[in-house]
Amino acid sequence: MMKDIFRALTVFFLLSLSATSTQAAKFKASDGQTYSDKLSLKMVTMEGDEFDTAQGRILLRTSLAAPVSLIIDANRVGDWVHDIVASEVISRSGLTDQTLYLKFDAPLTLENRDAFIRFVGEKVSDNRYQFTLHEQPNHYPKKDAVRMADIRGHISLEQVDPRWVAMEFSLHYSPKVRPVFAANSHTKEIVVNTIKKFRKIVEKDMKGTQISSSLAAELGI
Repeated sequence: MMKDIFRALTVFFLLSLSATSTQAAKFKASDGQTYSDKLSLKMVTMEGDEFDTAQGRILLRTSLAAPVSLIIDANRVGDWVHDIVASEVISRSGLTDQTLYLKFDAPLTLENRDAFIRFVGEKVSDNRYQFTLHEQPNHYPKKDAVRMADIRGHISLEQVDPRWVAMEFSLHYSPKVRPVFAANSHTKEIVVNTIKKFRKIVEKDMKGTQISSSLAAELGI
């Protein structure tokens, strides 16, 4: 009788442990949004816009050191930004302030798209940092790609738990193509695939990364 009771309790404990280990992690960040280790994405049409803004959110199992270090490494931008076929550093005034030329592979039979984008990182609050994308429209034209316009976006990172960083990637741009629904679908694809690539790198390839003293000083970490 006691053996049967012990066996039943053991099975119950193991099942409970299994259910807990597979349950999705969830945390509410300081922006009021709930983040999960399951990718979530929302398409929003902002006032005055023709094209949608894609907003992707996810929890990364890492510390801030890995994602911040990856973003400032211009040599690796093609590893995590979706559909990048060429990149070049145009100017750099600091580790967290640099302007890049980016060329994107366009879907179907369209010409490639390109842009000059300034990435600026700043400390928003304790444990929260944001890299904002600023369109730089006055740089020299390229002949082998169509220039993207109305580029707006950011990557927000917040350490919400010693094991988890909440990441939000927001992107809006005009690809100068119709129909609008096809353009919106491609923006969604860029955000989703960029987050997936970014997550894989910081959780696996950059596991255990330590932030450099120079970067820590610049961001106030």
